[in-house]
Amino acid sequence: MLIPKGATSQSINVRIVDSTNGTPETGVLFSTSGLDLWYRREGALSVDITEVDLATPLLTDAYLAGGFLHINDGWYRVDVPDAAFASGVNGVQIGGTVTGMVVHAPYVQLTDLDLFDSGFATLAADIAAILIDTSTTLETHLTELKGAGFVAATHSNEAIRVRGDSAWTGGLTTSDSGTAQAGSATTITLRVGAPAGDNVLEGHLIFISAGTGVGQSKAIAENGYDGGTKVATIIGTWEVTPDGTSVYDVFPDAITEVDPPTAAVIADAVWDENTTGHQQANTFGEQCKNDIDAILADTGELQVDWVEGGRLDLLVDLILADTGELQTDDVPTLIAALNNVSAAQVQTQVDASMVTHGLDHLFLAAVIGADVTDNSLVAKLLSSAATADFDTFDHTTDSLQAIRDKQTDIEADTQNLQSRLPDALVGGFMKADTKAINGAVVIGDGDATPWDGI
Repeated sequence: MLIPKGATSQSINVRIVDSTNGTPETGVLFSTSGLDLWYRREGALSVDITEVDLATPLLTDAYLAGGFLHINDGWYRVDVPDAAFASGVNGVQIGGTVTGMVVHAPYVQLTDLDLFDSGFATLAADIAAILIDTSTTLETHLTELKGAGFVAATHSNEAIRVRGDSAWTGGLTTSDSGTAQAGSATTITLRVGAPAGDNVLEGHLIFISAGTGVGQSKAIAENGYDGGTKVATIIGTWEVTPDGTSVYDVFPDAITEVDPPTAAVIADAVWDENTTGHQQANTFGEQCKNDIDAILADTGELQVDWVEGGRLDLLVDLILADTGELQTDDVPTLIAALNNVSAAQVQTQVDASMVTHGLDHLFLAAVIGADVTDNSLVAKLLSSAATADFDTFDHTTDSLQAIRDKQTDIEADTQNLQSRLPDALVGGFMKADTKAINGAVVIGDGDATPWDGI
């Protein structure tokens, strides 16, 4: 029995007979005592089927899992649960028992195809149509393939095969065979008895069939065979140089080999190619030319204004010449060393330099002894001696604050003096007609003053 894998709502038929005489049992119901049906999928345990009554019950009732009903003459309808026919196995055994009876149940083969699908009916119709068509048109086409002069004895596939077998059995025609005497990267010296004529083997193919270099094949170059020395010069070079152990075969009509161009040759050919031949629209060559022309147009002014006409190589030469000293001093090494100097190291060096040059007292420490050099700018600011000496500086009298305090005292004293001067003094000067001050007669001293002769 065949059922598609994954099919659902499937019913099968089982037959129940008497266990002693084999006569059909017609009175078994879903509720009959001792009725026990089951199914077993390949590789799994058996699963009990719970028998139930159909809806009416009639044989025309719809599928109902576990449904059980007598058909006729001991045959019964069993509605098998869908899980029995799920994909994953290739077959299911149906079975069961009834007290005093024997149940004959089928093995169900699960298939990947539904043989009852409507598509098979269509396929059958298509096959019939093909058979009808090939009985007429196919025969016509075969006749056309054979041709009007077809003779089975010589033109059939078998006849052609036989001729081919005969040709291959004889092997390839060789120009020479043997063991080489020697070899180099580009030559092989054939056996002593190889053909004697010069260049009679040019263009022929040498195949190393055994020994050193086995499996290699090379073509003999034009004018590449010396019949006297038996040396054959090949096109290209051997991957493994043959020697006196190399067994060879020479075949005529070799496919001519071509030396592949080197990378340098290819590069020269590309860079030396005329741009006029590569201007087809939407090609890489056309795009490159347009881009270069645009760059030249955009940089035209720069090329005129720049030193050396803007040529990069000449500009680089100038830069190298101008920075020669820097290059000698190894600027990158100096920069690297500076990058490794910490802030604390810099501070320490600055403090030491200030002490070395006597500048630390200006900001950090008191001056003791001859810390400041004589006649230095600082010494001259603080000392009026012929040889300015910082040691003569007394901040209690010579500092700016001490001088400012002196000025204040002078201003106070002169205010007191002015308050005591008589009216005869105006703005600190004595009038010319003053004859006496506080009753005292002013007497001239002989100098040219207003009081002379008084």
